Amino acid sequence: MTIDTPAPATQSQDVETLQRRIAELEAQVQHYQHREPVGDETKHSIDELRQKESSLRMLLNNLPVAVSSIDSTMTITMAGGKALVDAGLTSEMLIGQKTDVLFADFPEAIQTMKEALQGTASSLETCRGGRFYENYYVPIYDDTNAIVGASTMSIDVTERKQAEEVLRRTALQEEVIYAQQATLAELSTPLLAINEGVVVMPLVGTVDSRRAQQVMENLLQGIADNQAEVVILDITGVSVVDTQVANAFLRAAQAVKLLGAQVIITGIRPEVAQTLVGLGVDLAGIITRNTLQDGIAWALGKEAKPTFR
Repeated sequence: MTIDTPAPATQSQDVETLQRRIAELEAQVQHYQHREPVGDETKHSIDELRQKESSLRMLLNNLPVAVSSIDSTMTITMAGGKALVDAGLTSEMLIGQKTDVLFADFPEAIQTMKEALQGTASSLETCRGGRFYENYYVPIYDDTNAIVGASTMSIDVTERKQAEEVLRRTALQEEVIYAQQATLAELSTPLLAINEGVVVMPLVGTVDSRRAQQVMENLLQGIADNQAEVVILDITGVSVVDTQVANAFLRAAQAVKLLGAQVIITGIRPEVAQTLVGLGVDLAGIITRNTLQDGIAWALGKEAKPTFR
């Protein structure tokens, strides 16, 4: 086997080329060695700029947002912010990346960025990894008022969204409770039409001030809706009748009379009658009957002579 050796002329050319390159490098070294040193004022300005950059970087990294900027090619040129760190990202991971690749699953975000590069500022809400973000996109202008990029600020609004959801559910629960209370109130003070011009309201349980008001409202509304002439108020199932309850019945009877109707109270038990007498309640002008059946019979005209008390 033979080995070809370079011709003497070729070796000489290679040596000359290396010598010229070495000379150029030495000249550059000497240039930098003999260059005038930077002045103190320039050093001070550089130090100030570095301090400002450090302060701005510290501020950016502690803001509860994620801030980034893109150039005209939609490449990320800057990124930072506490929200970025909380999301497990760093500026090094994002800078130089193409936004149309990073946000391939969010075409709305890509479109909004393109609009910002065309001069339109807008906002968009997104959800990633179970977190909600409000994103604001604004164009970046240079000194000549030309658009050179766009900036994005993302705010984590997950806690606010959760609070709004709690409030929404609470409001919904209150609405359901109110509807249930209204239904129970209607059931606890039913008004039944048994004949033309005759309605019956059977009461069961305890009558407090709130329920007494419901009795009054349902009675008056029932008279108006049914054009009733006689209202039978049956208190057979009322457990306790005190001054408050008795006065509520009297007010209801007086209000019914103002509408031109007659009230019949039925089901007054002996102990209740004794209580009413002991309280000095005046039932004059109010028709009473022992049972609901007797009251209905009177209202339907099947009883010749009513008893007044």
